Amino acid sequence: MYPKLLIVATFLVCNNLGFSQTIDQKIINLEKRRESLENEKLKINSGIEELKLERIRLNLVNIGLPQSNQNESIIWHSAYVLNYSEEFEQARWVAHIITPDVLTGTVFRSNDFRPDSLIKTGSAIEEDYFLKYLQPDSTYKYDGFGYDRGHLAPSADFRWSKKALSESYLYSNMSPQIADFNRGAWATIEDRVRGYLYSNNSSQLFVVSGPVLKHGLKKNRERTE
Repeated sequence: MYPKLLIVATFLVCNNLGFSQTIDQKIINLEKRRESLENEKLKINSGIEELKLERIRLNLVNIGLPQSNQNESIIWHSAYVLNYSEEFEQARWVAHIITPDVLTGTVFRSNDFRPDSLIKTGSAIEEDYFLKYLQPDSTYKYDGFGYDRGHLAPSADFRWSKKALSESYLYSNMSPQIADFNRGAWATIEDRVRGYLYSNNSSQLFVVSGPVLKHGLKKNRERTE
């Protein structure tokens, strides 16, 4: 009797094991399908974003840009265009468009400040805005000359596009601003302009920002290179 019971029990265990393997394979197949669909979704979303950025650039051309001299550098980025002044190492103006996408954007500050490689003469660099000194305890002391690195085209206006938001941190889009002004009145203006879309969510805003540039402005530092 015992051998027969052992045979039956073994059969049941093997049968259940086969059934379990079938379920496991189905799970694996569905997980692979889900991964494939997620990858396809990422590609589609990326394609939509690129088309929206292209539309912004076309609209900037169609609306028209501030007048520039022939010898001035006009630099195009994904979602904004600027007129760069080599003399002042910053933009004379930056033009961009705020679209309703900003209302649902979930991309936040990247703080990846860096030089603009599209400026052939070389854009402003980190040392133009602050210096850092290594201390004996291996920490750094920072000297920001009393100014913030103020965005001309605000990063928050591009929070629907990781690419465009990152490009807003190029030094060609920065202008030295006193901290209280940058974080106070200037930030309030940015918020209010952007806030217009909350009650006019089918609109888009054409914005041109720029510093007041004149000869004899104080320099943060004299370049030695």
